[in-house]
Amino acid sequence: MPNWIERLLADIADLITRTKGLDDIHDDLVAVEVSQVAYAGTVTGVVAAPKFQCSGLVGHGDDYFKDFWAYVVWDAAGGGAQPQGQILECTGYDSAGGDFTVAAFAPNVIAAGDKVLLIHPSLAYMLNLTPTRAGYLDELDFDLQGALSTIAGYLDTEVGAIITLLDTTGVVRGARTTAAKREAGVLQIFQKTWDGRFGSGAGSDALFTVNAQDIIVEKLIVKMTSVDLTDDDWDGISVEDDYATTPHVFIDATAGAKANLTINAQLAWTGAVLVDAGQAIQATAIADDANEDALITVYIMFRAVADGGFVT
Repeated sequence: MPNWIERLLADIADLITRTKGLDDIHDDLVAVEVSQVAYAGTVTGVVAAPKFQCSGLVGHGDDYFKDFWAYVVWDAAGGGAQPQGQILECTGYDSAGGDFTVAAFAPNVIAAGDKVLLIHPSLAYMLNLTPTRAGYLDELDFDLQGALSTIAGYLDTEVGAIITLLDTTGVVRGARTTAAKREAGVLQIFQKTWDGRFGSGAGSDALFTVNAQDIIVEKLIVKMTSVDLTDDDWDGISVEDDYATTPHVFIDATAGAKANLTINAQLAWTGAVLVDAGQAIQATAIADDANEDALITVYIMFRAVADGGFVT
């Protein structure tokens, strides 16, 4: 069944409730099979005004549709001009040609492409359906269409906003709020680039500072880029937290020896270390600094012990 018929019948049922308060009729109408009370057709020609033809409604037997009401649901010219919304009683029907006889629609005649609904006289009587009330139906139908159009506009806006959040694989970027990302136990990832203390001599630089709540570090990765650091004047690097007593070492001097600092090399640590809020994770240049900007990137994966923990 076409959607516009479903919508019209729903409009009729709603109109009963809204204008007559006949809830029992409303319930009966909703339960009736559409094929028993209404037929949908598209005007395929105007035989001899005021007759019109619906080739899709042939073969029902002469005068089968006599006393049915022809309601013009949609005017093919667009814009909702009459005869859309008008209703006339059928006074004759020719089965072979699908020809319907009605009084003339005015001021505009019915034309090919118009959509009509043929309504059984019993249903028309039950609804007290008249041209005036048909106008109410048409007005209600337009109201509903306007509401649906507005809703569709809202949906388009919302969908467009969601699409802007998707990356090329369809994954939503930034789908969680900052607070949600910092909830206790939620995995967080952060990274910093380090120059290897280029020009500053041996020593340590704080890379990550723990804020608000303690964190548990689970993974740490040191990635070299396009700079070969194996022939620099230093001995290498290490990465550790900055506790004055018993610091926790993630990348020790052996793993970070300069012989291992080749182009695109990666040094990785996996485990579990609790770092208190206010402490930092630092990178150390051993014996000297890098001879050039080292362009080392350090990544950490961690979870806050309580809501609100993060690193900068």
